[in-house]
Amino acid sequence: MPMEELGRIAAQTAKQILFQKVRDAVRSNVYEQYIDRVGELVNGFVKRFERGNMIVDLGNLEAILPARNSRAANNGTRASAFAS
Repeated sequence: MPMEELGRIAAQTAKQILFQKVRDAVRSNVYEQYIDRVGELVNGFVKRFERGNMIVDLGNLEAILPARNSRAANNGTRASAFAS
């Protein structure tokens, strides 16, 4: 069906469904990459702090290290944590 025949709401709904499918595929891919690493030490760099939690850049994704499990660090320093 040509896009011209779809209404604005139908086009927006199709766009949202497409974006959700892409997000689900990315989430599934990340899960598959890290499920085998549970209990393993992973390394990254401190990127920023949000609400007291440390956001760590692992290269291809960002991880959250809760404040209760982290020690004082600065942006750009190395951080290590166990994957769980």
